[in-house]
Amino acid sequence: MSAKTYVGRMLKNYETMFGEKPRKRKSPLDDGDHPELDLTEELDARGIQQYQSLIGALQWAVTLCRLDIHCAVMTLGRFRCAPRRGHLDRAKRVCGYLAEYPDAAIRFRTKIVDHGEPTKYDWLQSVYGNSSEELPWNMPIPKGKPVQLTTFMDANLYHDYTTGRSAMGVLHFLNQTPVEWFCKRQNTVETATYGSEFVVAKTATEQIMDFRYSLRMLGVPLSGPAWMFGDNESVKKSSTIPHSTLSKRHNALAYHRVREAIASNVLYFEHIFGKQNVADVLTKFLPHATFRPLIIPILFWKGDTANRSLSQA
Repeated sequence: MSAKTYVGRMLKNYETMFGEKPRKRKSPLDDGDHPELDLTEELDARGIQQYQSLIGALQWAVTLCRLDIHCAVMTLGRFRCAPRRGHLDRAKRVCGYLAEYPDAAIRFRTKIVDHGEPTKYDWLQSVYGNSSEELPWNMPIPKGKPVQLTTFMDANLYHDYTTGRSAMGVLHFLNQTPVEWFCKRQNTVETATYGSEFVVAKTATEQIMDFRYSLRMLGVPLSGPAWMFGDNESVKKSSTIPHSTLSKRHNALAYHRVREAIASNVLYFEHIFGKQNVADVLTKFLPHATFRPLIIPILFWKGDTANRSLSQA
């Protein structure tokens, strides 16, 4: 599934709008950039129209498959009402990135990934007791080959310098095929990485539960609990160890949501190193040397996709 045709048309519209081709770029935005701190002059009515048109076109590209620009588009989208010259330049830069790499595509890979042995504990003596996943009473009999749901999640503390809010990103795979990507600013201000990571863990858990319900109602068999990966070891331990305690009460609901899902065998929660966490592309503006290796296995893999495993991604 490719957005190459759409990107080509979008770049032609860019040339019509600005009278030139976009300058090609190696990454959507500069590493460490903060568009919310831009103090350049505000755009006139024509400039606002151009900016809004670019953002709308880029949002459609994200919907089609270009998750590699999701974080940049999410960040720039909040300035649609009163954009500045610097915001328009950044939107042009994202178009330049698409001009440099127009042929991204999602390859359908159906092989189930072997993630190894999950971390398991006895939850019987915990407050969750002998809990189990609630199944739809009217779900059809599952048929066909089983599928595995794998989720990567990440948070970027203090993503927005003007509000203090963090950014969160979630990337879902069915077997080895990316099927949904999610990126937004968090609704509350978190003062530590632990809190922002727990918020995104709760969001990812709820999305996993929704996915599993939808698949069951479609008659799709599931190959056991889902797998969720995050790069914060403290959050992983707090979620998976039954006797762990929570010291920050304002994270209590997210804490219990994730732990109950693990106790009910809805999902496994495992730690992954930050350099291997593909959800980083949904929360941070990364330099090319870091960004490109994460995104190549997902959108730019060439040749036989059967020879590329999700663990390598």
